[in-house]
Amino acid sequence: MMNIYIINNDIRLANILMQFFCAHGHEVQVFTGYQSFLSHDNFPFPSGAIILDIAHCTTEIMHFIRLIKENVNDTHIICISHMLTISQLYELIKYGANDIIEWPFAHQEILKCINSYRISSTDVCYINKHNLKLVHSIAKLSNRELEILALLIRGVRNKEIAYLLNLSTRTIELHRTHINNKLEVKTLMELVGLLLSVDAACLAYLRSKLEKFNQPNHINRLHKDYQSTKIS
Repeated sequence: MMNIYIINNDIRLANILMQFFCAHGHEVQVFTGYQSFLSHDNFPFPSGAIILDIAHCTTEIMHFIRLIKENVNDTHIICISHMLTISQLYELIKYGANDIIEWPFAHQEILKCINSYRISSTDVCYINKHNLKLVHSIAKLSNRELEILALLIRGVRNKEIAYLLNLSTRTIELHRTHINNKLEVKTLMELVGLLLSVDAACLAYLRSKLEKFNQPNHINRLHKDYQSTKIS
């Protein structure tokens, strides 16, 4: 189930849309205009999808979309409109519209946009939990484990790490086992993949933990190179 807010001054059409989405198990509220949406006692509403019927692409509509994006977290705005110019489409997207559907349209088109939003929201939720969990895992690492992790990120082998830290190879292997257990990985490849998957906030935390070992620039460069490769 998802919260769906229909903003449309055509009550007949709004009711048809409401019945359609209710039949698909969603919680639906209807508003006759964006002013009534903003002036409602429950604003800002819980996150969900806003279906906004735009008769004319006005400055007020643009400001409304931006206001929603700034005050309601994780909200998907679907604009329904008649023929729009390229510049108007650009402005709608720039101000925060996620999907734009032109008349005439099938209700399934909006449902497809909403289903896409639900998948995206689930991914965001998963990524946030993943990074929060990783931060907690990194916090469990001892100074010695962080020092060894910093060297592992640079590609230094166990024997070399043992030599640099004046420890036995067996001791390094034990520390690596502890690192893997705390970060819930089994191999060095999994460890590198885990570190490359972090978001900006988690990366900043990891860098702060490695600063004392003079390795933050390396992990930052590694992460940046990976992201640029992934985009290309």
